[in-house]
Amino acid sequence: MTMFLRTLEFLSLSLWLGSDVFVSLILAPGAFRLLASRDQAGAIVGFSLSRMHGLGIVCGLVLLAARLLRMRALATLAGPSRVSLRAGKSILTVQDFDLSI
Repeated sequence: MTMFLRTLEFLSLSLWLGSDVFVSLILAPGAFRLLASRDQAGAIVGFSLSRMHGLGIVCGLVLLAARLLRMRALATLAGPSRVSLRAGKSILTVQDFDLSI
């Protein structure tokens, strides 16, 4: 079970970061280079960013759930540095969700 949860953590993290890299390095420059108008390219990139932010929220929640199930104790997540990291991730998630709507 631990190996499955660890695999789920890495899968969700790599999907989340991979989508960011794909949109930033491949989709956006390609859309602005190949499409006739900047309005069309902006519409495609905007649509892709909203989907990517939704995927990021889902992947972040799956990552957090898998980590909590794997650790089986909230005390391991309660160190000062970890609490500040969780608070920062929560704030960024809320901002991403707010921007994508």
